Amino acid sequence: MSEFRQAIAYVDALEAHLALLQDSVASATVVGAIEDNLSFILEAVNGDVDMIMEKFRARCSMVDPVTNQPRFGPKMLAKVQDMLRRYDDVKVAVEDEAPLRLQAEGKIKELSEHQLAIEQGKIAREKKEEEARKATERARAEELKLLEQKQKAREAELQHQEQLRVEALAVAANKKREGREKERAELERQRLAAEEERKRVNASISHGKEGLEKAIAMLRDSTGSEV
Repeated sequence: MSEFRQAIAYVDALEAHLALLQDSVASATVVGAIEDNLSFILEAVNGDVDMIMEKFRARCSMVDPVTNQPRFGPKMLAKVQDMLRRYDDVKVAVEDEAPLRLQAEGKIKELSEHQLAIEQGKIAREKKEEEARKATERARAEELKLLEQKQKAREAELQHQEQLRVEALAVAANKKREGREKERAELERQRLAAEEERKRVNASISHGKEGLEKAIAMLRDSTGSEV
């Protein structure tokens, strides 16, 4: 691509971005489109593209040192001058105090403030929602803790009641066992007493005729009658 064609391509791009910038200022609801188009144009007219245009501007008045003829012929000069006019129109449109520049910067400020307010509102809402969520979680945790404490208290009471029941059964069982042991001891005492009595009686009874007479006498004494 020749240098002139490349310069024409730059101007075409600048005009396209200028048209987009004008539309964005009139209708944009977000700052990005305005900033992007304005930045593209400003970087061009304050940078390499402007240097290229100034070279072409200078060449319009140059003459060939050998032939002393203008650097550009009439047709080429007309094309270069038309390109420079188009470029200058774009450059003037974004100068510091140009209406479009002021509108664009005002729109950027307005949309930025609006976007900032939206973001701040969103942050505030999210913070409020987060605080509400945490408060709900804390309340739920307290509720669960209370329920757990009540459940533990009920379980402790049931365990206490069960312990009392077991202890009561143990006491009753001990008393019953002690009663049986006393009863067995009494029966054993009575058995031993009877055995001792039997032995005593047996020991007091004489064998033979004399023993028989003593037994009859004892029987008579115990019945109060004669045999």
